[in-house]
Amino acid sequence: MNIADEFGIKSEYLSKEFRLIKPDLENSVSGIFPTMLNQLNLDTKINSTDRGWVQNNNLAKKLEESFPSGYDNIVLLICDGVGVERLKAIGGAVWDNINSQGTIASTLYPSMTSTVMTSLTYGQYPGDHGLVGYNTYNENIDAIWNSLNLKYLDHEYNEQFVLENHNLDEFVTGLPLIDQVQNSYPEVKVSFLGPSQLESPSLLDLINRKIPVTTYEDPNEMGKKFGQLLGQDAKNHIIAVYIGYADHFGHVMGPESKEYTEAIHGINQTVQMMKNHPKVVNGSTIVGMTSDHGQVQINHSISKWMNRLEWREYKEKRITLATSGRVIHAYCEENQMDNSKMLLEEFADGKGLVIDQAESMKLSGGGDGYRHRYAQFSMLMQDGYLFDIPEIVQLGEEMRLHGQHGSLTDKELFVPVGIFGGNS
Repeated sequence: MNIADEFGIKSEYLSKEFRLIKPDLENSVSGIFPTMLNQLNLDTKINSTDRGWVQNNNLAKKLEESFPSGYDNIVLLICDGVGVERLKAIGGAVWDNINSQGTIASTLYPSMTSTVMTSLTYGQYPGDHGLVGYNTYNENIDAIWNSLNLKYLDHEYNEQFVLENHNLDEFVTGLPLIDQVQNSYPEVKVSFLGPSQLESPSLLDLINRKIPVTTYEDPNEMGKKFGQLLGQDAKNHIIAVYIGYADHFGHVMGPESKEYTEAIHGINQTVQMMKNHPKVVNGSTIVGMTSDHGQVQINHSISKWMNRLEWREYKEKRITLATSGRVIHAYCEENQMDNSKMLLEEFADGKGLVIDQAESMKLSGGGDGYRHRYAQFSMLMQDGYLFDIPEIVQLGEEMRLHGQHGSLTDKELFVPVGIFGGNS
């Protein structure tokens, strides 16, 4: 029995030709886009059978229960991280190529994310699942292709060879979701706001084939340009705002760095401005915030978001669960090992596999120097996927939700996974 069979991974979820993992749109953050699209005042609702992409059913149910339908505008905040530390843990020639030739940034492709979490989720080695961050492995030419900035990362073939002999679509599982929306619903206006730091050709160039792209230099400019976009007199308008650079700073420079602190402050200011915008207050606009991960501490009776410093404190006192999609990681001290394993087994309830730290490290390719970053035990759901299911939250003045990236004070708000809008 191979690892994929042991972990209950369905073969149809893998592309045999290119070894690319197909995202589970029904239960992933990528499904938030078509789901929220159904909240617009459109005559036609999404039919997944006809269009080939589907809603996040869990999210759709929560939207129906928590919010009124019939919005004119959607703002989608995309908070995604590249997982640089996890790529470093792989090391070797792959990391050398990425570090010297690649662009460290995140993407909107639902199939791209950090290597370690992909390995953990799918129970495969990096060479088997074919994803190395935003780089993909192509079996036909047996080398790594950087789908973000079109750089080819193998010295035996140059970039010109690849561009002449292969189409970019061969190396990714599909168009960005905002591209798909534009194709399916031409009456919907879609705008994209992203950082100008991405080298060209980049993801922004791919998006800009059909969708107008507005760039910003820093968080302050991002806030101003967002206000201008939302201030347009458009109906059925979707604005995608990519703010992944904060997580990038956190990974590269540390959560206590000046750059990370300033990025979080800028995002908090932007989120507060969005929340107070007249079109959000009057109920014509719904704002969705997505992330591919978050950390949460659970003790059967309490579940709360926390920032990194809080997480460290809890880790020293009790079992801490960190979530990443349908993978749950249990961190604990030595005297809590048995309880930690039993807690995960209870969550698994026969539908998931609990593995220990050594097995996690073997699957992800991490070295001993990164042992402290691995949980004592991790639980993989039987048909687990990498992406978290966004939670719906209504934010009142009395509420302070804390995420992995953290609120720096109790007066600022940054929710990695959540939705707010209307009269919340």
